[in-house]
Amino acid sequence: MPLVTPADYARCEALLESIHAIVHPVAEGQAALIERCDRIETRLARIDDKLEQIGIQLTAIDSKLTAINSKLTVINSKLTAIDSKLTAFDTKLDTFSINTHSRLKRIETHLRLNGPPRSRKRPPRGSTQRRKAA
Repeated sequence: MPLVTPADYARCEALLESIHAIVHPVAEGQAALIERCDRIETRLARIDDKLEQIGIQLTAIDSKLTAINSKLTVINSKLTAIDSKLTAFDTKLDTFSINTHSRLKRIETHLRLNGPPRSRKRPPRGSTQRRKAA
């Protein structure tokens, strides 16, 4: 007696076809998903490369900003020194202005320039001599 009868063989064949009908779409879906995962992996690799380039650029920018910051610190200290010098100069200029104003007032008082103008009328020259002679 044979181990597998034709009826058993037919039943197994039918079961294998139904299993194949179910598994084949799953296998095709699996292949599509693998292909999509490969595309995503490629995109992620490109993004990773770009991020590394951006990281390098940011490091360069950071070093430049650090250099600029140190230069600005030097400029700030120089401006502070200039500001203190200008403050000292302004103080000296104010003192000079006060002293000069005081001196000018004394000179005006001495020369009598600070009051109303004198209303002395001088007679024309020689007119007094003519009157005496006449």
